[in-house]
Amino acid sequence: MREYSVQFWHTLIDTLHTLFVIFPIHDLPELDYLLEEDLDMQGSSIFDAEITNHIRSKGDVNQKPTIKDRIVIRLDPEMEMLARIRTIQLDGLRLAAIDVSVVL
Repeated sequence: MREYSVQFWHTLIDTLHTLFVIFPIHDLPELDYLLEEDLDMQGSSIFDAEITNHIRSKGDVNQKPTIKDRIVIRLDPEMEMLARIRTIQLDGLRLAAIDVSVVL
């Protein structure tokens, strides 16, 4: 089991490195609203975890509006996916700060 954990972390690091090279984080858009998949995840323990707070809130305690809210002006789908890549990169940076030896 340990070898699979090590392999997972190495694969994740390689993938994140590739994302940072191809998509510089400062060039990617930020979403000001929750996407459909975010709404589907509401109530799950991972979505409610502090590490994913950047997905559901705007830096303060207020939840981002949802795509169903009338005030939301959606980005085109390509920009939404680029923003999701930014979210994955932010998650990767947060994971990099965790002591993985505990999980390995």
